[in-house]
Amino acid sequence: MGGKQIILGIPWLRQWNPQIDWTAGRVQWTLTNRDNSEETTPEELTTEQQERLQNVPKEYWKYEKIFREEVDTVLPKHTHYDHEIPIKEGESPRFNKIYGLNPRQMDTLDEYLKENLRKGYIRPSTSPAGYPILFVPKKNGKERLCVDYRQLNDITIKNCYPLPLISELRDALAGANWFTALDLKGAYNLIRIKDGEEWKTAFRTRRGHYEYLVMPFGLTNAPATFQNMINDVLREFLDVFVVVYLDDILIFSKTMEEHKGHVHQVLTRLHQHELLVEPEKAKFHTQEVDFLGYTITPGEIRMEKSKVAAIREWPTPKNVKDVRAFLGFVNFYRRFLKGYSKTANPLTSLTVKEIDESTKESPFYANYGYNPTAYAERREAPDTPKATNIAANIRKIQDQIKLDLELVRTRMTT
Repeated sequence: MGGKQIILGIPWLRQWNPQIDWTAGRVQWTLTNRDNSEETTPEELTTEQQERLQNVPKEYWKYEKIFREEVDTVLPKHTHYDHEIPIKEGESPRFNKIYGLNPRQMDTLDEYLKENLRKGYIRPSTSPAGYPILFVPKKNGKERLCVDYRQLNDITIKNCYPLPLISELRDALAGANWFTALDLKGAYNLIRIKDGEEWKTAFRTRRGHYEYLVMPFGLTNAPATFQNMINDVLREFLDVFVVVYLDDILIFSKTMEEHKGHVHQVLTRLHQHELLVEPEKAKFHTQEVDFLGYTITPGEIRMEKSKVAAIREWPTPKNVKDVRAFLGFVNFYRRFLKGYSKTANPLTSLTVKEIDESTKESPFYANYGYNPTAYAERREAPDTPKATNIAANIRKIQDQIKLDLELVRTRMTT
């Protein structure tokens, strides 16, 4: 295991009842220690189940259990994938003050606590650590509860397990004509926090002090832990007919007949390991699919139209934070933009900590609301060429990048 030899004792074999391939020297077992051998026939499905599977081809309805609406409320077993939180020497987790919440957020908090206590995913805590919660907006207009683990993440020893390089997609998908995209649901919650480490995940609310028994979102090493697990689940398929990035799975094949077989293999493996799929987000048997910010078709990878539209409609940056946000978003697609660095340089220069020796101020530290235009006007008279150019660059750089994007889009679609 992990390149090392180990001895598996009878108690472990009885507990996990693994599948042993004596010829290949391979041992496989599920993450949850449950019997998942039974498949569902279409005739056994209720009307409600069939409605939920309308986006799923009928030939895959036998995997109905992985398309179900809710994760089982059985707390998963501890495994060798348990998430550990190693702390740097001399550091320790601490507690932070609670953030204020509005009445709507308090209702969401109450619902979250009730649901996760019922599932056994959290429990009351007496930990000396405690991190505040906050809410971030979701695409559907609702808000997601998150724990602000920034201090904990700063003192955590980082796990360097590699995540796949999105830039390598083109090579992996060479020759593929058919695609199926799957989005895993609640997968982080199948991984337990290592026994004895739960206190480090503690979070504070007006409703009490709690800690996680399963891996939550927001921990710095959580993506590495999950990628390690999902890679093991689908290892023999990786880069053969599957690309997986955290909870996003892309199945690709040359022919439709071959593709259906590949989809069956992946769904079977997910079924064995109790990994759930969002049926509404899944896209089956297609020759055009959006995946990780790209639109993928046979022989071509291009920018998603929605992302191009977002760049075109991006509001003019008003401060350093806005400039950084815009550059960070556009930088994701720099491989499609010829001369990107030169084009973006006027905006990039606005984020550099340039110290004014006479005042010891910079755009970051000057008291101008972090506004680069105001800072430029503070240092130079508004009618000087330098001040005019700096202010104009904030507006003009977007127009130039939008033009480049339009040229790229035109070339790719003709």
